[in-house]
Amino acid sequence: MDDLSIQKLVEAAIMDPERKALYIDALPYMTAEEKIVFSLSLWDTILAKVEIEAQIKIENKLLEMADSGEEVSKEEFRRIKDEVLTKYIAKQFDVNDTASIDKLKSELNELTPRNESE
Repeated sequence: MDDLSIQKLVEAAIMDPERKALYIDALPYMTAEEKIVFSLSLWDTILAKVEIEAQIKIENKLLEMADSGEEVSKEEFRRIKDEVLTKYIAKQFDVNDTASIDKLKSELNELTPRNESE
């Protein structure tokens, strides 16, 4: 993974400007192995942020269902998670075309284990 790609991950995953600058400045001094481990850690952070936002939306949907008596399929909840991930990627990585978003989502899915019970 090149330094520019890792820099984009840092910008998407890290909120504190000082910490962002520290990590970006350290990139040229990292070995290839350190960059891979660091990238995986950044993706984990991004995934955790997305999961939290998706969980909030799902909980809101469950509350709506309880109030209205509406029934929603598992697919609707999967759609909510995918929508949150798509919006996060588009915003944080400044990409708007479907191909770029799908590529980043694919990379993320390759790095994270799937829970078959979802």
